[in-house]
Amino acid sequence: MTANLSARLGFLTDAAHLLAKTAPETSAYLMSCRTGLMARNDVPLPEAQRQHLCTSCGHILIPGQQDAIRYETQKALRVKKKRQKTAKDARPPRQEAGGQGPRRIISCGTCGVDTIIKMSAPDPISRKPLKVVAATSVPEQKPATANASSKKRAKSRKAGLVALLQNQATASTTRPSLSLADFMKKD
Repeated sequence: MTANLSARLGFLTDAAHLLAKTAPETSAYLMSCRTGLMARNDVPLPEAQRQHLCTSCGHILIPGQQDAIRYETQKALRVKKKRQKTAKDARPPRQEAGGQGPRRIISCGTCGVDTIIKMSAPDPISRKPLKVVAATSVPEQKPATANASSKKRAKSRKAGLVALLQNQATASTTRPSLSLADFMKKD
């Protein structure tokens, strides 16, 4: 792609995006000119850009404002096709084993054309069998009663307080500090 072509495409893209809110028809015309220029010079339209503009009229797609977006899964498509079939003996189309992913459909608010974006199928869920762990390594414990558990909590609380007091005693011996007794001494 030449520098001149690249500059023209960049200008058309920027101008169309600047005019998208105030003059949507002019914006759509500029984007369709840009698409035509790319087609004449055999420049493929990138997938990301195809998802953001209507390939029919050039309107910049902004879902939620005037453009509608919806998602369809393969199961919903099968049900839809089954309802549309009028012949009772016709079989539904076969699906591949891997299946296809869902698709996103954005309806252009200007011309009504649907832009279909196919998404990749999710990876299949692998289910691994659970390994059985031998119960001999864990000794059985007696169920604790409410009284026994409260005694355990009291012991642990007491041990924590004793440790805190010991830490304070060692800290006071390492650095001198004043206490109330020091102020009460009469010299």
